[in-house]
Amino acid sequence: MGVVAFAVLRQGDLAFAALVAAGAAILAWEWARLCSGGRFGAVGVVTGTVFLGAVALAFADRLLLSLAICFAGAALVAALAMTARRAIAPAWAALGIGYLGPALVALIWLRGHGDDGERLVLWLLVTVVVTDTGAFFAGRLIGGPRLAPRISPKKTW
Repeated sequence: MGVVAFAVLRQGDLAFAALVAAGAAILAWEWARLCSGGRFGAVGVVTGTVFLGAVALAFADRLLLSLAICFAGAALVAALAMTARRAIAPAWAALGIGYLGPALVALIWLRGHGDDGERLVLWLLVTVVVTDTGAFFAGRLIGGPRLAPRISPKKTW
């Protein structure tokens, strides 16, 4: 995935925004299912719509509006989750939008700063890859209790 991200980063703002949008759709799918016992439902649809709308607005350089969409979407998801027939964690569902949405917007905003933006996002990607790789090897070496055995069986504290 890192190679794809690095290649798309070099292609320009539109290609990078499309990659972030694809990532946003995956995030919405995963987050909604985590918060609702494996179901996607209305909470997932709203989460995905909010994420994709925020990415599109950020790409159009409407940053404040994209952030407002994130926080309004978080409130809507919380309300939907509270009225759902099946158990959904409203606070977690809403917090996911409030946390992940602005991060998606920030990536688009950062990349939109020409060559400097490209270098900054590249630095961010390299930092994430290096720290994740280090955490993986440290976890394998040190071990410890399992973090979430049902979700990620080998991930440890």
